[in-house]
Amino acid sequence: MDRPSVGAARLFVIAGALSAGVVLAGVFRPAVLAAMLPAALAFLVTAWRRTVVVLLAAALALGFALAGLRLASIQGSALAHGAVRNADALLTGQVLTDPDIGPSGARFVLGVRAAVVDGRAVKVRERALVTLRPPPPRLPRPGDLLRIDSRLRAVFFRGLDAAGRASARRLIHHGVSARAYASPDDVTRIGRSHSPIVVIAEAGRAAVRRAARHLPEGERGLLLGVTIGDTSELAPQVDLDFRATGLTHLLAVSGENVAMVLVVVAFLLRLASAGRRATIGVMAVCVLSFCAITRFEPSVLRAGAMTAIALTGMAIGARRAATTVLAAATVALIAYDPFLIYEVGFQLSVLATLGILVIAPRIAEHLPNGKLAQAAAITLGAQLAVTPLILVNFHQISLIAIGANLVAMPAVAPATVGGMAAAGLGALWRPLSAVALFTGPPIAWMQWVAHALAQLPLASVATPAGALGLLLAAALTAGALAAARGKRPKRAAPIILSIALLMTGGAWARALGPAPLHGLIVTMINVGQGDAILVRQGSHTMLIDGGPDPSLLLRGLSAQGVHRIDLLVISHPHADHVDGLVPVAETFPVGRALDPYTPADLPAYKQIVDTLAARRIARDRAVAGMTYGLGDATVDVLWPGVERMHDTPADVNNNSIVMRVRYGSDAILLAGEVQEEAQQELLNDPDLLRAAVVKVSHHGSAHMLPEFYFATGARVALIPVGPNTFGHPAGQTLASLRGMTILRSDRQGTASVSLDGSGGVAIRTERPVTAAA
Repeated sequence: MDRPSVGAARLFVIAGALSAGVVLAGVFRPAVLAAMLPAALAFLVTAWRRTVVVLLAAALALGFALAGLRLASIQGSALAHGAVRNADALLTGQVLTDPDIGPSGARFVLGVRAAVVDGRAVKVRERALVTLRPPPPRLPRPGDLLRIDSRLRAVFFRGLDAAGRASARRLIHHGVSARAYASPDDVTRIGRSHSPIVVIAEAGRAAVRRAARHLPEGERGLLLGVTIGDTSELAPQVDLDFRATGLTHLLAVSGENVAMVLVVVAFLLRLASAGRRATIGVMAVCVLSFCAITRFEPSVLRAGAMTAIALTGMAIGARRAATTVLAAATVALIAYDPFLIYEVGFQLSVLATLGILVIAPRIAEHLPNGKLAQAAAITLGAQLAVTPLILVNFHQISLIAIGANLVAMPAVAPATVGGMAAAGLGALWRPLSAVALFTGPPIAWMQWVAHALAQLPLASVATPAGALGLLLAAALTAGALAAARGKRPKRAAPIILSIALLMTGGAWARALGPAPLHGLIVTMINVGQGDAILVRQGSHTMLIDGGPDPSLLLRGLSAQGVHRIDLLVISHPHADHVDGLVPVAETFPVGRALDPYTPADLPAYKQIVDTLAARRIARDRAVAGMTYGLGDATVDVLWPGVERMHDTPADVNNNSIVMRVRYGSDAILLAGEVQEEAQQELLNDPDLLRAAVVKVSHHGSAHMLPEFYFATGARVALIPVGPNTFGHPAGQTLASLRGMTILRSDRQGTASVSLDGSGGVAIRTERPVTAAA
C-alpha cells in the first residue's frame, strides 16, 4: 500500500499553489512580473522546511510569475502586435498539429520561425492558428515546412461571444499569439522538418497505420486509438458507445500505454542481458519516442515525467515512492508549462493515477483476495478520483463504467501490445505488420462490450450543471478522501455511500429537477456553427440537418435518447448542415428522407444520398404542399415551390426547405436557410407562418426581412449558432426578434421547447437564459 509521505504531501501542496498562481495571473495580468520570478524561487527554497503557509505563498508567487511571463511573451509578440492591426504577413514555419476541417476551412497550428509583417522581416518563435479557406485538396501534415502569405487577426477580437472567448483563451493557453487566414494558393510547401522528434513521430505513426490496415474498417480506428490515441479514423458510433460506457480513457494514451511499452522493452533487454546503465538509457529513449509518436498528449507527458524521475532515481540509487514521483512529476510539468493545468486530460491523468496509488489499496483491503478483486479496486479507485472532475466538466456520467471496464479490461493489453508489436515488426519488414491480425479478436471484444452495454437503460445519464451537480461532485470527493484516510474496515462506509450516490445520481437529478417535457418538442442540438434540429411527438422523431461534426450530433442524439429517425430532412446541401448526418444515414434506422434535390459538389451530401439509396430508404423531393404525419402532429412543407428560385445572391439557401409543424392549436416554424428573396415569397401567405416557436434562418444572419419574423407572432426564437467570424447573429436580426424569448446555442447550449397543443410553452436549456440576447 502506498501511503503518501510528508515529501509527497508537500509537493502536492506546491502543485496546488502553483496552479492557483497560474489562474490568478490569467485574471490580473500585471505588467511587470519578471522581478517576482527570482524572488519566488528564493522564497520557495528557503520555505521548504518552514510553515505550510509560507510554502503556499512561495509556490503561489512562482506560479503567478511563470504564467505571467508566458502571457506577456504571447501577447507582446511580433505576430500579436501585427494581428491587432490586421497586418499582412508572410509566415515561415512548421506544421505542429493535424489539420481540423470544419465549415470555416482547414485549421492547424503553425510554429512560426520567420515572418515578414507589413514588409518588416522578424525572426520569431511563436505560434499562429492558420485557417485555409477553402480546405486544400492535399492537407498539410505535422512536420511540413510551409511559407504562407496570410492576413493576421487577433486571437481576441471584438464581437466574440462567451463560447468564442472561451475558445480564444484555449488558443492562448496553447501558446497561439495570432490567427492567420489564407487560401490554398497562398501556401508553399518548402520541405519537411529533419528534427529527430518529428522523424520518429511520423515513422512510428505510419508504422501503426500500416499495421491497422490489416483489420476491417470498423476495427481499424479502434486499434489506432488504443495504441497511439489517434481517433481520426474512429467510427462515430464506436466513439459514442465508448463515451456512454465510460471506456473513453482506453482511446486516450496514458501511463498504462507507457507501462506496457516499458514492460516489453524491459523483457527484451533482460533477454539480451543488458546492463543497468544500458537498460536505463534504452528505456528513456523509448519513453521519449513514445511521447513523440503520441504527439505529447498531456496524460503521456505525466507518465513520461514520472518515468524520467523514476529512471533518474534508479541511476543515482535513490528510489522513491510512487506518490512522491507523481507529485514531483506534476510540479515539474506545471513549472515547465503552467497552462497545462487547464488541460482536462492532464487533470484526469493525475487524479486517476492518484486514485490508483492511494484510494485503490484502501478499497482492496476490504475485498476478497484475487486478481478480479484487485482489478475492481484499481478501477473503482480511479473512478472515484476522477468522477467529480467528469461531473463538473461534462455533466454526464456512465453508471456502468466500473462493470464495463472490468469486462473489457482483459482485451486491452493484448490489443495494445499486439498493435505496438505489429508496428515495430512492420517497421523492420513491412509484411510482418500482418501480426496486427492477432489483435482482431480483442479489438472486436472491446467494440462489442461497448456497443452492447451502451444500449442498457441509463447506461449514461446527464447530471445537473448547477448546485445539485456540484453537491454530487462534493459528496463523491468527500467519499474518496475519506476512503483514502480510512484505517479500519468500518471506514469503508464512505466508499459505499459514494457508490450509492454515483448510482442514484441520475435518478435524484431527475426527481429533483423539472418535470419532463411532453407534447410537441423541438430541440436545438448544440453542434457549434451549424444546424441540427430534432422534433419529437410521442415516440416519433424528425431530424432536420446534422451540423458540421458527426460526433457532436451523435452525442446530442444520445443525450436525448434518440436511436431511430422517422423523417430525416436535409434542408439544403451545405457542410455546416449535412456533414454531421453521414453516420445517421449509415447506422440509424431511418423511415424516410426529405431533400430539396439541389445540385451540390459536396462529398458528405453525395455520401448521404448514396447511403440512403443503398439502404433503400425513400428520399422525397421537397415541394411546397407536401404533408407528413409525426405522431399526433402534422408536418407541412411550405417551401421550396415546384419552380426553384434562380439567379438570386444565394440560390442554395433560398431553395432550402421551410416547414411548419402543427400540433393542436400550436405550431413550430422551421425556416431553413432562406434569405430575403424567399422570405418575400413566403410573406404572400402570412397565415402559414404563424407559430409559437420559430427556428431562425441562416444562423441569424443579416440577410432577412424583419416583417418575416413579425408575421410569425412567435414567442420563442431558436438560433443555432457557434463561434464564427461572419457576425452571426446580426444585430438587426436580433432587433427584429424583440419581444421573443431568444435561445442561442452558443449561449444556452442545447435547448428544448415543448408545446402542449393549447397554448402552453415550456423551455429547457443546458445553460440559463439571460436577459440579453
